[in-house]
Amino acid sequence: MLNKNILVGILLCKPTYNIELFRSPNSRLGYSVRPLIVIRGNLPLLHQINRTLSLYGIVNSVKEVENKKRPKPILVIRGIENNAKTMALIPEHLLQLQNHIQEHNDVVQMLVRKEHLTLTGIENIMKIRGIIDGTDYD
Repeated sequence: MLNKNILVGILLCKPTYNIELFRSPNSRLGYSVRPLIVIRGNLPLLHQINRTLSLYGIVNSVKEVENKKRPKPILVIRGIENNAKTMALIPEHLLQLQNHIQEHNDVVQMLVRKEHLTLTGIENIMKIRGIIDGTDYD
């Protein structure tokens, strides 16, 4: 098991924070949002991170091989609740130091508040992701 400070350090340095925005015919607005935190590294470290995150109630999965083209171990944290719990581990003053982590946290908080189910919410997520520039052309 890892110390909480070590886990926070790993969460600040190692992961890739992704917000997947994809078309979904089942959604009222036509889009679904899926937050992901991906950590790549050696298998023993990923297993330690897995066990430590599990103690905090964060569900994650470790795969020994990501895929055929990238045969390296990977740990993935999926889902709104698990991403919110993970982001809650990082102190606020440290979140603000790295813009991409702060943006991920902002989107996850919007998802927790269910703002992604409204048109303005999905537009705000698209602005954060850089899909639209936020300029009003009318």
